[in-house]
Amino acid sequence: MNTQKGFVSVGILLAIIVGVMIVGGGTYYVMQQKEQPQTFSQDDISTLPTKQPTQQQKKTRTESTATAPRPTPSTSVAVNSSSAITITSPKSGDSVSVVNGTQVKWNFTDSSILKNYPPSTTYVVLDLISEDGKKVGSIGDGYTLSGQSANWNVLSALKQRFYTLDKGAKYKIQASLQYQPKFTCDPVKSVGKDCWPLYSPEDKALIDQSKKYTGETGWFTFDMTGYTAPGTIDKASQTITSSSQKITGTAANVSAVMLVVMTSTGNRLFDTQVSVNADGTWSYQPSLANGAYGVSIWTADGSTNLAYTDVIVAIH
Repeated sequence: MNTQKGFVSVGILLAIIVGVMIVGGGTYYVMQQKEQPQTFSQDDISTLPTKQPTQQQKKTRTESTATAPRPTPSTSVAVNSSSAITITSPKSGDSVSVVNGTQVKWNFTDSSILKNYPPSTTYVVLDLISEDGKKVGSIGDGYTLSGQSANWNVLSALKQRFYTLDKGAKYKIQASLQYQPKFTCDPVKSVGKDCWPLYSPEDKALIDQSKKYTGETGWFTFDMTGYTAPGTIDKASQTITSSSQKITGTAANVSAVMLVVMTSTGNRLFDTQVSVNADGTWSYQPSLANGAYGVSIWTADGSTNLAYTDVIVAIH
């Protein structure tokens, strides 16, 4: 049988030609892909040395500004603790009438107070300070930022024994800021019904800085014209005579006292007026069943408490 050496069949030759065309085309495609211009992702663009921000960067900055949290003390102006709150009334050297009272007025020298603190949960606290630097008492229970004045009923405060005043003595008012945000109870430190407040970091920072906002008046005095100091009672002088069911005590500067008798749980049973003797002693013999009772002593008209005794006394 004759064979043809050095030649390939037509089928094989066609297969080789087709293979070359496929490989060549793929190579051409790859080369064309490599020759296309270089592109960058958003991350690459942000690192390029450009003077103008991209549209995406502009959008991000705008959104960040729009959703920024309330400014915290770290971004506010420096605090001048002695003049952040200015009390304009009473003034240094004034003589405040005990009978008529006065109006306390103030404003905020530091504008960051109104900028950083919510008015509904932030209060201005006013304290009365004596010459020796001790706190005598408070004026009101605190005032929100929306108001910058308060009526001071000095006579009412004295009658209710919130504090006492000395004639001719000098006093001043100190103002401070108190921030009272919402809080949760610390699950670790809270025990039983006692709640240990847990604040957010932002609120905690505002609370800490609020203590630096203060202000005060100069020294002033009180005009006692028309004022009579309430009587006084010596708690230690009150005695119980078991055999006769007698309650006794002493009082000063009053001709009579009113006794309020209560149960041991604080429920009021009755009140009665008792005359004070010339030597300041008084006594009362109630008609009560054996047991424990509380006694509170007031001026005869019931307007002023002479002693918050509420001491449980045994009647036998």
